[in-house]
Amino acid sequence: MKNTGVIFLLTIIQLCNGGLSAQEKHISKAQQPKVLIGLVVDQMRWDYLYRFQHHYGNGGFKRLMTEGFNYENAFIPYASSVTATGHASIYTGAYPFFHGIVGNEWVDRTTGKYVYCTDDSTVVGVGGTSKQGMMSPANLLSTTIGDELKFSNNFQSRIFGISLKDRGGIFPAGRTGDAAYWLEDSSGNWITSTWYMDQLPVWVRNFNERRTIDSMMREGWNLAKPVSAYQLYRSDENDFEVPISQSNTTHFPHQLNSFIRKNYNPFRSTPMGNTFTLNFAKSLIKEEQLGKGDFTDILCISLSSTDYIGHKFGTHSLEIEDTYIRLDADLAAFLLFLDESIGKGNYTLFLSADHGAPPSPDFLKTKKVNAGNINNYALTRVIASHLEKKFGVAGLVTHYFDYQFYLNTALIKSKGLKRSDVSKAIIDYLNEKPEVEMAFDYADFNTTILPQSVRDMFAKGYHPKRSGDIQVILQP
Repeated sequence: MKNTGVIFLLTIIQLCNGGLSAQEKHISKAQQPKVLIGLVVDQMRWDYLYRFQHHYGNGGFKRLMTEGFNYENAFIPYASSVTATGHASIYTGAYPFFHGIVGNEWVDRTTGKYVYCTDDSTVVGVGGTSKQGMMSPANLLSTTIGDELKFSNNFQSRIFGISLKDRGGIFPAGRTGDAAYWLEDSSGNWITSTWYMDQLPVWVRNFNERRTIDSMMREGWNLAKPVSAYQLYRSDENDFEVPISQSNTTHFPHQLNSFIRKNYNPFRSTPMGNTFTLNFAKSLIKEEQLGKGDFTDILCISLSSTDYIGHKFGTHSLEIEDTYIRLDADLAAFLLFLDESIGKGNYTLFLSADHGAPPSPDFLKTKKVNAGNINNYALTRVIASHLEKKFGVAGLVTHYFDYQFYLNTALIKSKGLKRSDVSKAIIDYLNEKPEVEMAFDYADFNTTILPQSVRDMFAKGYHPKRSGDIQVILQP
């Protein structure tokens, strides 16, 4: 079951590059791609392909759509869709139920401790000094397409993952990946961990030392075109958006000079982050000599800035439209680089997204759409207070992640309480809230009335050792 999706993906790769008949059992090396490149655009909505197509040139998104396959009848079959889960699912071909990455964070049901998806206290960072380097794929329970490819040729293929986010580069590269690289906020450097190596390759150190990230930040972020050319033009200063940093405004131009050599986190929320990532990918392809060996290599690229920008400015902002204008140009340049360095026809590239995004609730409310915001921390405090008043015990709920409450089962047992009573108290309270469609206990999942399609999504996204106890479904 875990490998089904991997086998399917390998078949797609072979068909795209060899035109195999169903009768052929063996694939010659000439028919195999020299390099497989996975390009995941974090938080890219499907409709961005068409909403912004009047901005696109012929070499980027349009080239992929005209020269490749465009799978439009596709959907995410599990809940919930976040960065870590999406990347793990794409590259394992498995559901969270199998690969175990149920979210960006969860609670280990065995230890009761909080877990960030890529945290690994057994490794240290390489190329940096912060805790951001203490990351690995140790929490990934399934093999990836790269792992399976390595198994098939006695580890002759090489697998790399790169992303501004650690989880966007680590999970795609799998447990046997040769390297994953991600951005360290304090230094602006590409770093990795001792899971992969003890020191950075010379070419990575040289890339970091060129400080192209500083040059980009000095330029800042302004619109690529006159504002009148933007389809989504509206007032650039509004209450729907969040500044890149506390010292910034929400309107153009976005200045980043003051963060150089101090804090590179704001850089993530600009389209320059995509450019920076693809430039690093070009260096990796060249310096690691991808495609020069006898076996297919894999490069997994995740473009994270689209997600940061989407969260801060929303799906109907000048910033998001400008980001995709620039990304299309970056993509065209990257494809041209692949044509020249690897050779057109010698590589297979797929582009996908880990998840999408709804419009900003505050924006929707101005359009008379039923929408609102829920403060997760406030909701957790309210539930905790409600339980304490009802049962006279504090701490009956430990965490709330991805619309799931985790019960403190050890405390419930030690205080002589019935788990079902605590669960019912939470569910009854939540179901009275107008913003909640319904809540249910996974212990009662088999008897909970849900549409079959919805039931399947929650079943596929659930992992018994990592998921929460009480699932909250908000109003659509």
